[in-house]
Amino acid sequence: MITGKENPCPIDRNENHTAAHLSIGSLTDQRLRETRTAPSSDPAALQEQTTRVLASSATRSTGGSEPALWTLPPSGGRGDLFEVTWHRNGHTRGVDEAPLVLVTGATGKVGQAFIRRVLSSPNERVAGITIRALCHNRLLKPEARLEVVAGSIEHRDVVDTATEGVTQVIHLATTKETPETIFDVTVKGLFWLLEACRVSPTFRRLVLVGGDAAVGHFFYPHPLPVTEMQPHTAYPGCYALSKVLEEVMLEQYGVQYDFDYCCLRAPWIMEKDDFRYQLSFGEDVFGGPRWRDLVGAEQADAYVERGAVPVMLDEDGRPVKRNFVHVEDLVDAILAALDQPTARRQTFNICMDEPVDYGELGAYLAESRGLPTVEIRTPYRSTWLDNTKAKFLLAWRPRYDLERLVEEAWSYERDPDEPRVVWYPG
Repeated sequence: MITGKENPCPIDRNENHTAAHLSIGSLTDQRLRETRTAPSSDPAALQEQTTRVLASSATRSTGGSEPALWTLPPSGGRGDLFEVTWHRNGHTRGVDEAPLVLVTGATGKVGQAFIRRVLSSPNERVAGITIRALCHNRLLKPEARLEVVAGSIEHRDVVDTATEGVTQVIHLATTKETPETIFDVTVKGLFWLLEACRVSPTFRRLVLVGGDAAVGHFFYPHPLPVTEMQPHTAYPGCYALSKVLEEVMLEQYGVQYDFDYCCLRAPWIMEKDDFRYQLSFGEDVFGGPRWRDLVGAEQADAYVERGAVPVMLDEDGRPVKRNFVHVEDLVDAILAALDQPTARRQTFNICMDEPVDYGELGAYLAESRGLPTVEIRTPYRSTWLDNTKAKFLLAWRPRYDLERLVEEAWSYERDPDEPRVVWYPG
C-alpha cells in the first residue's frame, strides 16, 4: 500500500542558458525566488553564468525549514552539458512517505495518459502519488503533484538528478528506427537509470513498458500463443533489438543486484482515433504497413475516395491476427505493477484478451458502417499474446475488445487545435 505525503520541489526555468539544462518544480509552492546573472550576448560568457533558485521547503515531511538549492555551475568536462547538483540539506525520503514516481518519456502517449489518470483520480491510493516527469524534446507544464525535469536520459547528470528521492520509476523513454540515437536512449540511458536506482535509499521498483517487438511481433510464425517464456526473437532493425536489450538488462540487474523491476510487454498501443488511421490508404496512415505502398499510389487514392479499409492477409491468404492494447488498459497495468508484491522481477504480456483478426475487423466495419474492404497479402504472420499471467498475478483485466476499439476510434472527433501528429517514425 502506498502511504505518506511529501510536497514536490519548486521549479527552475533557466531560460538564459543555451546549453542543456534541467528544471524541476511544482506550482503548489508559489514562494519562488530567483537570483540570476544578466544574460550575455557572448556565448562563451553565457556558459560562465550560474543560476541559483531558492525555494521554500518548510512543509516537507522531514520538518526542515532550510531551502532546497538547485545549482547550475559553469560547464566543465562534459561538453556543453551543465553539471547539475541538488542540495537537500541532508534530508532523505523515508520509506513510508508518499510515492514520488519518475516517468521517463513523459510527453509520449503512455506518459501523458498515466499522468492524466494519476492527477485526476479520486482513488486515495493514486491521489497520493506525486509525479516527476523527465522530458526531452517537449516539455510539460508543472502543476500540483507534477514536477518537471528537462534533459536527455543519455546524460548521467540528468538521470542522477531526476532520480533523486524517487520511490518508483516508470520507464517509457524510447525511440523507433533511429539508429543514430536509439542506443543512447535505450541502452546507455537505461544503464544510468538502473545505476542510479540501485544505490538510492528511497527506490522501490522500476516498471519498464517494453514491447512485443522483443518476441518478434508478427514477423515470425507462432503456432502457439506467445507467453512470457517465449525466447527473445528480435525482427530486423534496431528498434526490436533495443526492446530485447532492455529486457535483458533488467533481468541481469535482478540477478546481479536483486534489483526490483517489472516489465510490461505491450503490443501496438492505441488511443483516440489511432485504430482508424492504422487502416488508412492515405498518407495519414498511422504505423505500418503503409497500405498505399503495397497497392500503389493511384489505387490507394481510389480506395481513399471509396472509404475502403484493408484486410491484412498472410502469405497463405488467411486473415492476420495482430495484437493491440488500448493505452487506458496499459495505464491500469502500470498502476497495478507499481507496488504489487507479485510483480517483483516479473514480465507480463499486457494486451487484449484476443488479437484483432483483420478478417473479423473488415466484416464488422462492413456491417456497422458499410465500408468496402480490400484483401491484401503480406509477408506477416498471425500471433496471439497470452495475457493470462497478468490476470493471475496482477489481478488486471483489459477493458477493450475489437468492438470498443472500433467504436471509440470512429466516434472520436478532434478539435481544430488537436491535429494528428506522429512524433516518431515507424
